[in-house]
Amino acid sequence: MSYPTNRKIYEDDKWTGYYAIRVEIDHNEYLLDGQITRGKNSSPRLFVSLEEAEERAKKWNTGTVIKYYGNKV
Repeated sequence: MSYPTNRKIYEDDKWTGYYAIRVEIDHNEYLLDGQITRGKNSSPRLFVSLEEAEERAKKWNTGTVIKYYGNKV
């Protein structure tokens, strides 16, 4: 018998095609790169290539590359 997953899984047809960098600024508090200095209502910094996003994520101690699904953090 299998149990349904409790996690919400995004389907790739909703993916915008861009990558973003999620940064943990406090314990369990996240913002996207680009929103940290300009405010959380501004647009995040988006990347077309995974490699470019990974390179930028290295500049943050807690930076993680994620697929960007709109305003989801």
